[in-house]
Amino acid sequence: MMTVTMSDCVRSMLSDWEAKGAAGDDVEIELSRQFEELTADVISHTAFGSSYKEGRQVFLAQRELQFLAFSTAFNVQIPGFRYLPTEKNLRTWNVDKQVRTMLMDIIKTRLANKDTAGYGNDLLGLMLEACTPEHGEAPILTMDEIIDECKTFFFAGHDTTSHLLTWASFLLSTHPEWQDKLREEVRRECGNGEEEELTGDMLNKLKLVNMFLLETLRLYGPVPALQRRTSSDLDLGGIHVPEGAILTIAITSIHRDKEVWGEDAGEFKPERFENGVTKAAKHPNALLSFSSGPRSCIGQNFAMMEAKAVVAMMLQKFSLELSPKYVHAPMDVITVRPRHVPMILKPAGCPVLSETLVPTTKVAAYVTADLTRQHPPTRTNADKYPPPSALDSHLSPLTKPQRNQFDFNPARSQSNQLEDYRPESTEREREREREGVTAAMGVAWMVAAAVVAVLAPWAFNALVHLVWRPYAITRKLAAQGVAGPGYRFFSGNLGDIKRLRAEGAGVTLDVGDHDFIPMVQPHFRRWISLYGRTFVYWTGARPNVCVADVNVVKQVLFDRTGLYPKNLMNPHISRLLGKGLVLTDGDDWKRHRKVVHPAFSMDKLKWLDSKSDGDTTYSIQFFDMADDDDDDVRLRSAKLAKSVNDVEVELSSRFEELTADVISHTAFGSSYIQGKQVFLAQRELQFLAFSTVFDVQIPAFRYLPTDKNLKTWKLDKQVRSMLMDIIKTRLANKDTAGYGNDLLGLMLEACAPEHGETPLLTMDEIIDECKTFFFAGHDTTSHLLTWASFLLSTHPEWQDRLREEVRRECGDEVPTGDMLNKLKLVNMFLLETLRLYGPVSAIQRKASSDLDLGGVQVPEGAILTIPIATIHRDKEVWGEDAGEFRPERFENGVTRAAKHPNALLSFSSGPRSCIGQNFAMIEAKAVVGMILQRFTLELSPKYVHAPMDVLTLRPRHGLPMLLKRVGGGVTH
Repeated sequence: MMTVTMSDCVRSMLSDWEAKGAAGDDVEIELSRQFEELTADVISHTAFGSSYKEGRQVFLAQRELQFLAFSTAFNVQIPGFRYLPTEKNLRTWNVDKQVRTMLMDIIKTRLANKDTAGYGNDLLGLMLEACTPEHGEAPILTMDEIIDECKTFFFAGHDTTSHLLTWASFLLSTHPEWQDKLREEVRRECGNGEEEELTGDMLNKLKLVNMFLLETLRLYGPVPALQRRTSSDLDLGGIHVPEGAILTIAITSIHRDKEVWGEDAGEFKPERFENGVTKAAKHPNALLSFSSGPRSCIGQNFAMMEAKAVVAMMLQKFSLELSPKYVHAPMDVITVRPRHVPMILKPAGCPVLSETLVPTTKVAAYVTADLTRQHPPTRTNADKYPPPSALDSHLSPLTKPQRNQFDFNPARSQSNQLEDYRPESTEREREREREGVTAAMGVAWMVAAAVVAVLAPWAFNALVHLVWRPYAITRKLAAQGVAGPGYRFFSGNLGDIKRLRAEGAGVTLDVGDHDFIPMVQPHFRRWISLYGRTFVYWTGARPNVCVADVNVVKQVLFDRTGLYPKNLMNPHISRLLGKGLVLTDGDDWKRHRKVVHPAFSMDKLKWLDSKSDGDTTYSIQFFDMADDDDDDVRLRSAKLAKSVNDVEVELSSRFEELTADVISHTAFGSSYIQGKQVFLAQRELQFLAFSTVFDVQIPAFRYLPTDKNLKTWKLDKQVRSMLMDIIKTRLANKDTAGYGNDLLGLMLEACAPEHGETPLLTMDEIIDECKTFFFAGHDTTSHLLTWASFLLSTHPEWQDRLREEVRRECGDEVPTGDMLNKLKLVNMFLLETLRLYGPVSAIQRKASSDLDLGGVQVPEGAILTIPIATIHRDKEVWGEDAGEFRPERFENGVTRAAKHPNALLSFSSGPRSCIGQNFAMIEAKAVVGMILQRFTLELSPKYVHAPMDVLTLRPRHGLPMLLKRVGGGVTH
């Protein structure tokens, strides 16, 4: 049916051409205008059930809007200016209003006839049918959205196809050999047009025509460029691109790239498409005339079918010859078009047609002049007042040029012009002065109005963001029973949080007291007691919903649909961790996990276990001997050898070095000494990041050269450079030693270019993963070991029980994986350590949209904070002994240790739980087991129990520990 409609429209146009050639004289026809009317007629019939004549005013108005839009394409876009009543804005608003009114009339006519004729089977009918109120559901599209879709298809449905036909005709006329080949194919498959109607099956057989049109699209695609915008900071081909950057895809340039299309990229060669689009170039997606991917043009098949039909029917009756008047000067007015295309048409076996139509350049000149409002250069009267033409009859009041708007009379002499302004009296001079002052004041008011226009939207947005939105969210949540501390302008509750933390900073605890919440999370302790487990507080103008109910926590953490992505508001934390597995979301996270996950499979962990034991054996020697490269340890070793008393060692720093050494060996094939600068730089980044956690996050501030930003950028650059050196060393040795079996090796192997596929990770993403695991792979485990040693020293009865179990299962040997699996008491002890002193005291997610959270409607963008340390001390979850150290609660496993199976959150939970948790537990068991084989731990009297949170939980004053070799002898 669609093919029949197209054929009818084309036949009407060709009949007009034949009528103009009836006299037998030569005829010159300006084709671009003809094709614009034709494609407008086709889209009117097929999509809106009308005709070009009925929708003529819509097309003319849309064309004026097109030129208006293009006239601003290379202007600085100042948001406030769109609201100013400038001449161009007023014109745009007026034309747009007329277009919407005319489209609404077409829709009303269709709705008025729906009872008798239905909604119709065209595009408009389908939209109205889908949004009909009688279906009893909420309409999929509003009436305004339907009108917007009509505008889209009224413009895109004819403008791009008309230019494709225009350029195809140009190329047919300049390549007569191809015109003959295509005519021969058309006659063979479709006949001569006198008897058979053109069908879809016929069009599908026109292979040469298809190749010709594809090459036309390559060389003269209607759209020369398209743009996208980055929704966040992201990696683009190995380049970190900031949020909000415009990505411009230069289609025309790509279509002429010799590296993509070959040395003949600038030539017209339809045969390159002989084997299809995907094999025409060196890249299967090189042709971008209809864009590509999921957002490619939805009407591309319609456009190609229409173009084939027009070319075929035109070639059945006419041969095309380019007029001598033609000037090859393509121009871009959002779409690429010739300035004019006069064409000589010759019917097969008939004389040359006769008649000359005026080209469209006059129209373009009028519109451009009307838009720019600039006086044209001096012209002759003949230029000023062009003769009436056939085109004038097609100009609506919207597009007809008003000559008195921009014409002036160059014939007037300067003396005559000066005469008009010669003063005749003093009073006249004063009048002119007053007029000058008035004009100056007018300019000043215009400047002031422009400034206000710029500032007004910004001020309005600030008012909405900082005042109205917090107020509205507070009211909405309060209506649902969710209260919280009141919002304070700009800073929210950050001042309260800082004050409460400052009050707790000087507090010290008894070594038997494990409740550090008043020091680390005092705001949660206070606000939960006042408002319940779910409440709202404010970090700046951003709402934070505290989620301390374990059932709601499960809803968030076990979600697999992407409703609760990671919160990336703090750029300093992103610098620290890198945008690796921990911070990515969606498809990026799946891609990263696909590469990283094999490194933590059980088979791989057995191999890592053997390396970890070796590293632990080597590193544990800091208890026994000095390192030749460490003067401090050498002195301590000499002291240990001579002393008969207990020796004090600061364990927390030693565990940091140990876990850094283990992750260096097992994941990156290096050592702590080699990667020492990386760890030191990352530690500094960690403290820098934490210093900004309770500041108002203003996005633009991340780009300012403040002292903190400059320091962060410098450290991040150093870390990336050092990691790149490690990677380069691995790549340099790959031919002899391969990529390696560790984490780095697996990442490089998965992204190796020799696989012939697109790498799963870019080099920048590999570096980000290295940053993630360099930090997360040692920092959290080191603090687990620190707090485990603290609890061993304060609970000697458990130290004895664990030592007995280690000796029973491992003897004096280096523990193996099988041995470690049998250390049930050690496992229980570590789990209880993680409950009371988990490395991470809180985690956050973000609401990706307005959603239901445990029966509460939470607004899009709200931060969901899960206070792990607080939940781990909740008596309703863990029982009345929640604040006590009782490893036996894990005797029957993690899921039965509390009243909720997912109450232990030290490694998070759900599909985004820590990928390295098994590795961390194996390492911790190995270290604890080997320490207990050799030493007895006794807490130093110098120790001050003051846990502090610097992204991870650590003892404020370190962990000084008295070490005594098992059996009573001191270390030596």
